[in-house]
Amino acid sequence: RRQEMICQVDRQESEHPQGVSVLYLHTAFQFHLKREYPEYKDGSFAELGDFIWGPHGNRKELPVDFLQHATLEDPCDGMQGVSLCQAIFAANPDYVGDANLFLSWVWRYNIGDLIETLYSYCKQQELNPAKTFVWMCFFCNNQRRWLRPAPGIESPDGIEVFGQNLTKIKRMLCVVDDFRDALYFGRVWTVYEVFLALMENIDIAVTLLPDACKRFCEEKPGRDFLNTIDVMKAIATEKKDETLIKDKLRKAQGGPDNVNRLVRQRLSQGLEALLGQFFAGII
Repeated sequence: RRQEMICQVDRQESEHPQGVSVLYLHTAFQFHLKREYPEYKDGSFAELGDFIWGPHGNRKELPVDFLQHATLEDPCDGMQGVSLCQAIFAANPDYVGDANLFLSWVWRYNIGDLIETLYSYCKQQELNPAKTFVWMCFFCNNQRRWLRPAPGIESPDGIEVFGQNLTKIKRMLCVVDDFRDALYFGRVWTVYEVFLALMENIDIAVTLLPDACKRFCEEKPGRDFLNTIDVMKAIATEKKDETLIKDKLRKAQGGPDNVNRLVRQRLSQGLEALLGQFFAGII
């Protein structure tokens, strides 16, 4: 039955990107982690990724097959290994649906902090967490295809995949980890996502992880910290991705300097809105 469910969600993905509900992340996901990985301690998504898929996907034997994601068959290439999102759907389809929020974030964020940020965002915006389906690359990309593609098949084109999903979902939440020395500002993917959303006239919201949000609203700092955003100095885990994105942004109208200006301006507006919510008692 689970394999049939995988085929069903695969068909749904061909029509619209699928996302994982905030309710699932806030409740069942953390329960599943503790049940299936009792030795795993709360850490970052990057650490969890290494735990599930191995560093850069090189683990030969997985200690636990999380929701059977590693043994279910991918309808696209017939190989074992599906996305976590697909495995979650096969276990309980109520937790997966048409994505209505694209998440711009960094894998090095603490798991609990990010989930709490998403849940708080739903409350602030009066969104039903059970019906807020988030497209997160960690869950929604089949990491086996990206890290260990089938013989003779290249890894997916990240720029194309992320771009298509963003334009279909039409709403993006930027979760920034801090307003000083932010990981978010130094990653080429996040800068690119904000720029692409601006070019496609996609709705963009900005928020901060819990501790940073509290400090930001108390300190009400200026916006000089946004000057650290420099797309040509930003990095990606995969150097190939970094090179391709930078080449693309060099060719954008106004070049990298204009990209930096537009991204800084939009994030500044988003943070101003966050302060407004704080003074209005919304957060």
